[in-house]
Amino acid sequence: MHDQPYHPIDCSFYDRLEEAATLRRFCSIEVSDPDGVRMLEDRIIDLRIVDGAEWMFLAGGTQVRLDHLIRIDGHLVPGSCGLPRKD
Repeated sequence: MHDQPYHPIDCSFYDRLEEAATLRRFCSIEVSDPDGVRMLEDRIIDLRIVDGAEWMFLAGGTQVRLDHLIRIDGHLVPGSCGLPRKD
């Protein structure tokens, strides 16, 4: 899945991720991966760009490419599940 081109997420949603990271609060995170959808409960500790793609780093060591996010704390990521991305 990481060999596909990166599609940036909505800027206002990125701001939501930055806020969660700054406040160090636990988040409910729904992610699409090759095996389907997985749910994570963790804290976002960092957001960075690696090889041209934006990534979220979680306290438990998990790394998530942002264009694989579906929901954070029940909020659907624009462009997920049929919502249009704002490119």
